[in-house]
Amino acid sequence: MMSRTVKVFISLLCFLWAAFCFGQEAKNNSPKQSRTDFSGTWALDKTESKLNLRDPSSKADIRLVIAQDEPEIKVSRTVVMGTEERQREFAYYTDGRKESIPSLSEYVTYDCTSKWDKSKLLSKCTIRMSRSFKTEGVLLKDEFTEKWELSPDGKVLTQKIRFTPRRNNPPNAFKKLPPGVRESAQREQTVRAALEQPYEIIKVFRRVP
Repeated sequence: MMSRTVKVFISLLCFLWAAFCFGQEAKNNSPKQSRTDFSGTWALDKTESKLNLRDPSSKADIRLVIAQDEPEIKVSRTVVMGTEERQREFAYYTDGRKESIPSLSEYVTYDCTSKWDKSKLLSKCTIRMSRSFKTEGVLLKDEFTEKWELSPDGKVLTQKIRFTPRRNNPPNAFKKLPPGVRESAQREQTVRAALEQPYEIIKVFRRVP
């Protein structure tokens, strides 16, 4: 016959096992961690945005239709410039896989990887050109980061893009130029260097009912 101490010990083991099984079941049945949902139709508010006014595309009307199903965020983008309308579809993947995001130019593509930072979606991108350009006098931007954030009321979606420029000319680029030309080129480089500082573009989208 079992002693009272042995019975108590066995009862305690059964209780602990039952508690462990209940905890595991609750964990398995708990919903996945919620993420910010960008789903919906969004229109660019140019009056509230900070755009690159030297870029002709800053005058474009942009509409986004976003469908989110983790880890995929599908985007259908419609761009209207004057009488021309272009539509492109692409996707962000929040699990870190590589993405190919089309720019507003047909010759430029952004290679990105994305992840969540709490409620914000962060992307790191490099620029890939599909053809050669004459780069004299053109400021090429190598890399940029992108941050998407939804307002607390869910009515405003903000896209912040921070560019890290590439300098076109090394420090000794003008050494062999004639004196008069050299001073002129150096002045131009000074202006260029000021323009080549990292800068930010902010696009504010408002939810379309």
